[in-house]
Amino acid sequence: MAQCANCNALILFGGHQAGEFRFCSARCLMLARPSLDAGDLAADITDDVGQLRDDLMLLAEELQQQRTAQVEMNERVDFLERVLAQLRDERNRGHV
Repeated sequence: MAQCANCNALILFGGHQAGEFRFCSARCLMLARPSLDAGDLAADITDDVGQLRDDLMLLAEELQQQRTAQVEMNERVDFLERVLAQLRDERNRGHV
């Protein structure tokens, strides 16, 4: 025994099925169809949003790695510029 997903009537035999829902008549199925379709659409949107979130997280991680690499490169360049400046100063003073 089941209950109609639209009007809650008891379904002893037969009825109509749509996905996991049972309905007592074609009329109840037809009346509930927009809600069922909206539920399917909501599930699709939820899946799409989840996939977009995952993609954005991967992109954010990649961007952070690129920023870290850029910072490290800038630090190396700064270090080399300081070393070169120090060598030029020493050369100009006649130490090298």
